[in-house]
Amino acid sequence: MDQATRLKRHTQLWSAGETSVRRIGVGGVIFALIVLLKVIEPYHIEFSKWEKKVETQESAYDDVKAERDRIPEIQEKLFEMLIQIENEPWTDEIQKLKDDFRAGRVSQPRDHSNKTLNAIATQLQESIVKPLQAATAQLTEDNVLAALPDKLDKEIVEWLDRYEDEPWWTTLDRKDDTAAAIGEELKWVLNDASAAAPKIKAELEAAEKTLAKQLQDAASEIEALKAELGKVIDRAMPTWARGIIGVDHLLVLFPWLLAGIAIYLVGTALRSSHHFHAMADGENWSTEERRDPLLSTSWTLTPRGIAGSIATFATYAAVMGVLGASLYRSQHPPHSIDEGSIQASVNAIADQSSTSAMVAYAFFAAAIAVVIYALFRDRSEPPSA
Repeated sequence: MDQATRLKRHTQLWSAGETSVRRIGVGGVIFALIVLLKVIEPYHIEFSKWEKKVETQESAYDDVKAERDRIPEIQEKLFEMLIQIENEPWTDEIQKLKDDFRAGRVSQPRDHSNKTLNAIATQLQESIVKPLQAATAQLTEDNVLAALPDKLDKEIVEWLDRYEDEPWWTTLDRKDDTAAAIGEELKWVLNDASAAAPKIKAELEAAEKTLAKQLQDAASEIEALKAELGKVIDRAMPTWARGIIGVDHLLVLFPWLLAGIAIYLVGTALRSSHHFHAMADGENWSTEERRDPLLSTSWTLTPRGIAGSIATFATYAAVMGVLGASLYRSQHPPHSIDEGSIQASVNAIADQSSTSAMVAYAFFAAAIAVVIYALFRDRSEPPSA
């Protein structure tokens, strides 16, 4: 091939390459925006709406399930409470106190007696009042049984206050009589709890049936909502693409497609620029002529003077910016981050991006680096042919 033919061929390939680069850049931007705005963004918006419904329903389901699962435990505590009342645990404490008095082990009668009474009150609150509180928490506020724990706790406190201030321990006979009275009074105080326990148990069993029905309804609604999520994917896709690829798969492929466009764009531009330099070599252009923006186009990746290189960089930066923004929005819909915060956007890229998206970001960075190197490298001597 003679020199003239070679020069002509390089010129044709450079011109064709410039056209290809322009088409890849503009076409890639149009493709990215169409897919983003017509498929991915609507999908994100509708999916988010249904996803929130599912999350709300699942949260309600979990609450109902936790409430139902607590009922057997509460019933068991009620049963333990009844056993505690039947065993009259305060009897042992009072008998021990009387024994201490008889054996002369009491130096401060009032403090010693009050300590015993406080221990009895604490024991009753722990073993009877608290189980009742747990059981009645499942009841509605207007249920007459709901106020029972507070009423019982108040009566225990009043009982404690009354006997703490009474010198019932002054004589042995008085101690015996008062100790018996204390036991009878405690029985009377706890009588309401004993009588209420079966009623509360029946209420809990009825509540369990209601909660079981609520769980069944919630599970059915969750399944229905999840079925709607599947339809969201179909609705977001163009008619011709439905059944071929879903949006969920497109979200994985989209970063690779955009990265491929960026690589193809820069690769084609470098090949076209090679033919530009071969043409310039054939024409024996000087360095100044090669840098003249009028002798190339803004798609040519070669030093083109300050103004020309900046124009070329702006052209490629605009294309990469649109592709990168499309990638970012495809992975991070508007509702998922604080768009007013740059740091939030950086965190979103680092924390939420898929592996394919992170690889695509790396390719974009590499493509921009290649563009910068090609445009602003020191090239004082013309390249050889």
